[in-house]
Amino acid sequence: MPEKYSQPLAAILGANIVGRRQLMGMNQAELAARLDIAPDALSRIENGYTAPRFNRIEQIASILECSPAELFREPFSGVRSNTVYLEELLRQLSPQQQEKLLAIMTHIVNMLHET
Repeated sequence: MPEKYSQPLAAILGANIVGRRQLMGMNQAELAARLDIAPDALSRIENGYTAPRFNRIEQIASILECSPAELFREPFSGVRSNTVYLEELLRQLSPQQQEKLLAIMTHIVNMLHET
């Protein structure tokens, strides 16, 4: 079995909740308050000790502005979280705007390689 799938599902869910929460600049207490649960209950979810019910997963996904499925993908990493963030930004733009932004980003990346 590949390493990325060897973690228990609750641990993957928890790691992704932490990653999304941090990506949004939210601390654990803030997310717990929005979920109307105790911070220690959220901590148990984030650490993979307990698994929330489906309706709670949907609520968490809504607050973290992602799909429930995104919370079950391989755990967030720095590059992955940046990629997801960029993808979400691109979705807000029209196809023409996306092309313009990608051209600008390509130009910036090429400039950074030159330095």
